[in-house]
Amino acid sequence: MKFLKRFVRKQSPRFYEFLKRLVNKQSSTSGLVNFRSVLRYYIAGSGVEIGALHMPLDIAGLPVTSIKFIDRLTTAELKKQYPELGDVKLVQVDIVDNGEILEKIENESLDFIIANHFIEHTRNPMETIGNWLSKLRSGGIIFMAIPDKRYTFDINRELTPLQHLVDDYRSDRKERLANDRQHFFEWAALVNNFPANDIEARVNYLIENDYSIHFHTFTLQSFLEMLNYLKQERKLPFVIKACTDTSHGGNEFLVVLMRE
Repeated sequence: MKFLKRFVRKQSPRFYEFLKRLVNKQSSTSGLVNFRSVLRYYIAGSGVEIGALHMPLDIAGLPVTSIKFIDRLTTAELKKQYPELGDVKLVQVDIVDNGEILEKIENESLDFIIANHFIEHTRNPMETIGNWLSKLRSGGIIFMAIPDKRYTFDINRELTPLQHLVDDYRSDRKERLANDRQHFFEWAALVNNFPANDIEARVNYLIENDYSIHFHTFTLQSFLEMLNYLKQERKLPFVIKACTDTSHGGNEFLVVLMRE
């Protein structure tokens, strides 16, 4: 990961020491580190969280002046879309919008964007990150927790190669939608584990209901490769402020970006 050193900026010594104390405290008391609770201290000001559902990031004690929740459906519609969540309380959706585009958010108007377990649901992850960066003020933060395919229900799926992500980035939305059927087939077969004779019907159901699947799969290494492409080839204005690989017993890795 030599390229990583080229755009991870050093933290101020005081902030670095603060984060180190948090990690050491958690490690000494439980042997495990909750990196969400550590890296969340990058978040401040006014921002949004996309696709929080029933698990919004804990922002208690942070210098957050305002936060709005964004999803593609209203809260009532989300409950119908995900009956498997049962009676679990969902966040109240403030803005109904496409989280990949954020069309209803003005450019350079946010201090932070939180998007946990969301980027894998996007049809075009590279374009999505570019869109998010355009919504941030200089110095604004993107906080992402991304499921590691090795430790989730994606375990039997292939890791999405960089070229696939590049092809998605270069194609228009109509072309991507035409290719989506293969993603739904993979989901029905390898995640839902439907028998071969029932996969076609399952795929049709998922598409007709606009069910939000994992269109792509990642590990930290593959995600950093994608960011390297965006930085080196597409010249997107960001630096990696922090990242953590999947911790023992966990199923996600974290990446924090800052807009330059």
